[in-house]
Amino acid sequence: MPLQAVYKFTKHGDDRRIFAGRIEAGKAAVGDKVVFSPSNKITTIRSIEGFNTAARKSVEAGWSTGFTLTEEIYVTRGEVMSHVDKPPLVSTRVRANMIWLGKSPFAPGRDYKLKLGTAALPVKLQKINKVIDASELGSTLEKQSVGRHEVADVILELSQPVAFDLSTDCEATGRFVIVDGYDVAGGGIVTAGVADELRDFRAEARTRDFNWVEGGVTVADRTRRYGHHAAMVMFVGKAGAMQRKHDYARALERALFEAGRNVYMLDGQNVLLGVDHDLWVDAAQSELVRRFGEVAHLLVSAGLIVVSTTNAIGLADATAVQALIPDTAMLLIDVDPEDESTQACDLRVRGSEPEAEVIGKIAELLDRRQITSLG
Repeated sequence: MPLQAVYKFTKHGDDRRIFAGRIEAGKAAVGDKVVFSPSNKITTIRSIEGFNTAARKSVEAGWSTGFTLTEEIYVTRGEVMSHVDKPPLVSTRVRANMIWLGKSPFAPGRDYKLKLGTAALPVKLQKINKVIDASELGSTLEKQSVGRHEVADVILELSQPVAFDLSTDCEATGRFVIVDGYDVAGGGIVTAGVADELRDFRAEARTRDFNWVEGGVTVADRTRRYGHHAAMVMFVGKAGAMQRKHDYARALERALFEAGRNVYMLDGQNVLLGVDHDLWVDAAQSELVRRFGEVAHLLVSAGLIVVSTTNAIGLADATAVQALIPDTAMLLIDVDPEDESTQACDLRVRGSEPEAEVIGKIAELLDRRQITSLG
């Protein structure tokens, strides 16, 4: 079930959070263990909800419905709910057969939006495998773009992981449209998932999360006690901004602590000196990032807001860390003195701004994302 929305009711003592959408395949029942992908958040169906309908214990494909869950989890529109033993595929790359209807050719280097299920994500054309020549059955053309009314076999690259199925397995989560500006310009079906650089990290995170041994204190318990959700705020940017990133991170930790938040600054240097002590100096960056991400996972599992930088993990792309903690809200703060960065982020600063100004903007983001406000 692609998640359409999460509704919260507050009147008359009603504290339900209803996770709504249309079931596209299979069926769901009260007591079923389910997972939301790509965040890997696992929970159990507590009840099946409907407006002015009789109570029911199960619901099948074709119904638009709502569920309450036994755990208070934070998931957003675009994720896919499934049974734990049959999760969808997850990747930032998909192979697809598509037809292009846009006035301008579908070309590499341009930004588009892909809509799949209820997800809507930035996407680019990564590779054209072949363009089918409709005038001659079975023949193909070597082209650098896909023209209007042409059919092509392509690789699409998304800005972040998306949950999907092959169209032969589930049509609703295996078909998509592509939007160019404000126009629906193309559409097609997913024929394969394509491995990307973070595949192994996502596989590790899924295996870990699916088999995690829960303690006696739940995530919801910690959220109520601390008054905020767990999250990670990571300062990214080139080596020239290293000291400024560190300064901002320390100042943010102090400000959140003074505001009563449970916060911890995870400096990669401390991980290098401890958890990474057995590694050679020229250890693969992927292993440094993997261990850093697992330490971060433990801290956010304890309900903390973790503040860090990429300084000591080879200035790694923060998306690698995100792949290891997919169920964690993450804010990326890009410190860019040269104003040249094109990295996607939640806030970009030059590094010359006063600490109080930057902290104020981050605090506003944390509130808007409902990390420090539990509305």
